[in-house]
Amino acid sequence: MHKLVILLKRRADLTPEQFRAYYEGQHAPLCLRYMIGVSHYARRYIGPGPGMPDLPFDVITEVWIKDRAAFDMVLDAMGKGILPDDVIADEAQLFDRAQSRFCAMLAEHETHIPAT
Repeated sequence: MHKLVILLKRRADLTPEQFRAYYEGQHAPLCLRYMIGVSHYARRYIGPGPGMPDLPFDVITEVWIKDRAAFDMVLDAMGKGILPDDVIADEAQLFDRAQSRFCAMLAEHETHIPAT
């Protein structure tokens, strides 16, 4: 399994609530139409802690891709800015694309703490 991590910033004119509602109601369903070979698609909305400054991103999107060939194809397309026209148009309604970043998850480790 291979994981793509996408860090996204909402447009300045959207509240966090508007951003989440549009992403979940419009953008995520649109993207699902193109997710061939994907086994999991998660959006993790984040915000600053109390008294902390604003964060550079509003959501961490995670996409699990089943095989390496499909993963490499997705990374290559995203690196070249090759996305379906309707996805690009929809992103303009939602994201500050200049702030968007994506990366490949190279390793993931979890420590499970036993219940006491």
